[in-house]
Amino acid sequence: AIEPIALKVQGKQIRTITNATTIASSFSYSTNPAEILLDLLGTGMDIADSDIDIASFYAAKVACAAAGFTCHIALIQQANIQSIIADVLATCRGKIFHSESKWKFKIDTKSQSVVDTLTSDDVMQNTLSISMAGSSNLANKMILKYINPADEYLSAQVVKEDSNLQTYDGLVIEKTLDIKGVNNATHANKLCEIALNSLRYSEDASGNRVKQTPLAITFATSVKNAHLEVGDVISLNHALLDRVRQFLILSTATDQSGVIQISAREYCETHFKNADNSGYLI
Repeated sequence: AIEPIALKVQGKQIRTITNATTIASSFSYSTNPAEILLDLLGTGMDIADSDIDIASFYAAKVACAAAGFTCHIALIQQANIQSIIADVLATCRGKIFHSESKWKFKIDTKSQSVVDTLTSDDVMQNTLSISMAGSSNLANKMILKYINPADEYLSAQVVKEDSNLQTYDGLVIEKTLDIKGVNNATHANKLCEIALNSLRYSEDASGNRVKQTPLAITFATSVKNAHLEVGDVISLNHALLDRVRQFLILSTATDQSGVIQISAREYCETHFKNADNSGYLI
């Protein structure tokens, strides 16, 4: 059979990140998502090295290697650069953003340190909104599609079903993810299970896994908290919450008056644990 070029799984010859401050001048092949993204920013979007926070890319490179997150994706000239970046980010649950005049990259991992503890005094009056995902965004059966090199680079899939959630919901609710840069079942299984956990599980005050959709919040704060950025984990103690909870910042925006709008979702270590809650997936 003829191997379709558009689906060919391969590394790309790029400059590598040798440490937290240096981008190598020589070229090497890499399948690490952080180094591929660095190359896309430089050669794909003409962003200068001086405008890139190398330390964040290096930290993400190390975290991707430890988690077993790689990216195997063929780049074709006609492809949209933004869609390629989105495909690479999907292989490692990553976020790329602009902060403090630099492009930064972080991935969603376990054991993240709390950057800051916020209280009601940090949240502008009547701006805290708390919600849970609607039924259209829920699932108790996650299907993740990936590329299988052993089968002529055709699509394969892994499935994660949660029988406890299916009993709780009273029916099977499927959600499908299509991640083009993944080329092995181990990697796909990790991403699939973390995605399902992140949709449906939270933690109680003692850190035990509970069948509760993680909270999503938005709020406004002052320039005092301008240091907060995408990917940071914060602790929030607020009268509208039943207890102190941790949240992962998804987006920040500042208006002309200096008011900062923050969007975040609940951060739980249990999202990174396997089905029986006995050990970590990454």
